[in-house]
Amino acid sequence: MEITDRSDLGSDLFAPTTQQAGLPYWGYELITHVQAGDIVLHWHKSLIGEPAIVGWSIATGVYEDTNISWQARGTVGRIRGTLDARPAWRMPLENYTPFIEPITVEDVRAHDMALRDVQADLESRYLGTLYFAFGFSDKRSLRAQQTYFVKMPREVLDELVSWRSWISSRHQARRRAELEERPNVQVPATWQMPLFAAPLNGVPSSWRLTGMRRALSARSGCGLPCLSPPRSRGADHRRRQHPTSSWGLPDRQ
Repeated sequence: MEITDRSDLGSDLFAPTTQQAGLPYWGYELITHVQAGDIVLHWHKSLIGEPAIVGWSIATGVYEDTNISWQARGTVGRIRGTLDARPAWRMPLENYTPFIEPITVEDVRAHDMALRDVQADLESRYLGTLYFAFGFSDKRSLRAQQTYFVKMPREVLDELVSWRSWISSRHQARRRAELEERPNVQVPATWQMPLFAAPLNGVPSSWRLTGMRRALSARSGCGLPCLSPPRSRGADHRRRQHPTSSWGLPDRQ
């Protein structure tokens, strides 16, 4: 998970190769362990007015050596207030998709005890450092780690993620990718009258759309099959009311 306040969310993972003193730092080095197809969550400090996991991207898995002008976000870095040009790693991301329902810091804090239990369980099963996404303290409220990049175990997602948000945003990303890959085709117009719909005038005989024809399985707002599908120009689409109708839960690795 990326922890940031940047405006170009989802474009890449971008961090120095070392701390200001030239020493290796796990919060930067972890991005070199991200593999192609990995899902990267984005924790933004202010995008929706409070810290939250606001979306996700897919990693290309190929990072490059470059340079960056970087100011550390910790207490010492903020006091110095200077930008240093330093060697850096950059890994491009793709298909950034915002969550329909962001997971706010208050949502996370509501699971404080459960997340502590998750951390304790993982520590009992795995040797070494977990690089856990959240920091716990008896003196302050739970918050994201004060670093750039952390691990996000699936056990944490089980506690936090609204599957509806995940599936819906996942569906949107896949639909966008599908449409981008399809050529422009001339699709004959087909019109059918749904229940309680007003007639439309001036319907053209054909319509040029990006998409392919497919059979639509229409459902009403209550989830029951409609007696007739909604008006359609024959284009490939699904009703927004049910963006997850053909998707199951996110794949488990």
